[in-house]
Order: sequence, then C-alpha cells, then structure tokens
Amino acid sequence: MSRVVPFVVVLGLTLGVAGCQPPLKAEVLLDQPYVAGGGAKQQLDLYLPAREHYPTVVFVHGGAWVMGDRKDAANGALARALQAQGVACALVSYRLVPEAMPADQVRDVAAAFAWVRSEVAKRGGDGHRVFLAGHSAGGHLAAMVAGDPAFLKDQGLSPADVAGCVTIGAPLVLSLDKSQLSEALKDAPDWAQSLANSLGPIASALNGLDPSVYVGKGKPKMLVMVADGDYAAIRAQAAAFEKAAKGKGGLVETCVLVGRDHLSALSKMPLAGDQGLKRLLAFIGETPPAR
Repeated sequence: MSRVVPFVVVLGLTLGVAGCQPPLKAEVLLDQPYVAGGGAKQQLDLYLPAREHYPTVVFVHGGAWVMGDRKDAANGALARALQAQGVACALVSYRLVPEAMPADQVRDVAAAFAWVRSEVAKRGGDGHRVFLAGHSAGGHLAAMVAGDPAFLKDQGLSPADVAGCVTIGAPLVLSLDKSQLSEALKDAPDWAQSLANSLGPIASALNGLDPSVYVGKGKPKMLVMVADGDYAAIRAQAAAFEKAAKGKGGLVETCVLVGRDHLSALSKMPLAGDQGLKRLLAFIGETPPAR
C-alpha cells in the first residue's frame, strides 16, 4: 500500500483575487506502484516541492543491474536536495538480475517515467519538464529509455517526451563479454572485481542495449557527469559517448566532477554548494520543455 508523508514548507502567503491563499506544501509519496500488480521493486518514492509548475527528475539508482534500491541513503539525500530547490524527484526501483534481465529493467524505467509524467501533471507540476537521470547502471537504463524509442512506445510516448537526460558515472558504450567486463574494472576495488565476474551470465543480455547507438539529432539533450577519479572504463566511455553523439548531431555535454570517485560522484551531490548539484540544476533550468 502506498504511503504519503506530508510536511509543510511555508513560502509566505500569496494574495489572490479571493484573498489569501494557503501556503504551498511539500510532500513525499512513498511506495507508489508504477506497474499494475507489480512487486516492491516496481515502485517509486515521489518527492514533491512546495511550488507549482515544477520540473521533475526521474532518478534511477545504480548497482550494476544486480543490486541497489531507491531507499539507499545517497538516493534519498539527492531527492531531498532537489526538492529543497523546487524540483520534484521520483526515486525509482526496478527488478534486479536474476529476477529480470536488463531489457526488462529498461521497460520498468520507461513505465516509471510514464507514470511520473502523468502524475506530476495532476499535482501542479509541468508534465513537459520531466527529466531522466541515473547513477552507474541506473544511468545506463535512463539513457536507454531516452534514446531507444521502442521502450517508451510501449507507454504511448517517445524520446521527444523526455525533457532531458542526466547520467552520473554510467556505462554508456557497451559491447561487453565476460573478459571485457573484467578488463573494464581492472582498476576497481575487490568488491567490484567480484561483481564483474558475477555479471558474466548477463553480458550477452546487455548486447543490443548500448546507449551510444541511440544518439543523434532529435534525441533528448544529455548531460554526462563523470568523476575525475572514476574507473578508467567509465571515463573513457563518457568521452566516447559524447563523440558518438555529437558526430550524429546530438546535444551532449560532459561534466567532470573534480575530486570524486565512482561512489562519491553521487553521495557528495546533495551537499550545500556542490558543483554537481549546481550543474544539474543549471541543466534543468536551461533545457527547454519537451513537446
């Protein structure tokens, strides 16, 4: 069952034609199912700001397709930071491998995007300013939804309905087999090395889900954020993705986060005055609405 956790943010009284209007209220809607009959991993938490006509970020957590959840602390901290800046944030969970394969995860994210786009329009938000974003594998899934029209077509939408897409430390150029996965993470810590080996069975499932293929003119504007201390493979893929996209007329910008690694690229973003949060907010503000 979904839950609503309200809390009031007083912005001051606004005088209208009929007199004083009540102060706007920020709220958090927890455990919202975005797929009829879906399980706990097909739910999202929606953080709504105390304003009207707000933009929204649909944020997809990381975890190498096999772990993670919307409830993880770093995700919630980012959602609250965006909410405080007048931007709604939907934290999305999705089915994990081995319950579902990566293509199923992309479908989950597409369904979540469609649900959020409809819901915020009913709650005072701007349905034409809904962005996709994600960290690590979540950034890969967000980029696939924004790029490959097949997934949003199932929801009666298209990439033109995505205001923009932001990835943080995401794998964006994929042609991977088991040996390439291990090579890509050779500079990673031990836990990531073990994870790379466990990904072997799904490597073939990632074939055909390469965001760099679905770029070009007419696709949503993208901001590719990568830490200067991220894994070498992630940094190289960010550069290759930008080159591929611009070569096809796509609107892609790479933003390097200084003094970060793969995990702190996200975990430090909610801090006051953070460079990453500032750039994310600027991207939202400067990007025109979707159709």
